[in-house]
Amino acid sequence: MNENENDIIEITDENNKSIRAELLKVIEYKNNNYAVIHPVEDGDYNDADSCYIFKMVDADEDTIELINEEDQEIVDEVYNLYVEWAESEEE
Repeated sequence: MNENENDIIEITDENNKSIRAELLKVIEYKNNNYAVIHPVEDGDYNDADSCYIFKMVDADEDTIELINEEDQEIVDEVYNLYVEWAESEEE
């Protein structure tokens, strides 16, 4: 990922609707990778202060699936790691 520019990815929600999102950071936590994303288009998911955290799972050789993490404690820990990283980047 370019240091000055985040990656734009396309994800599909549970209703098969495509959503363009900015991949803010990939966080490794307890031997799993988590994607921290922010939707870039107006719509149901775009709130200026929101980000979403998904567990990254290899679906096949070329595809990574983003899965909702059911454990709120893990989501909170990953979010805290993201905030720590973002604050350190601002310094």
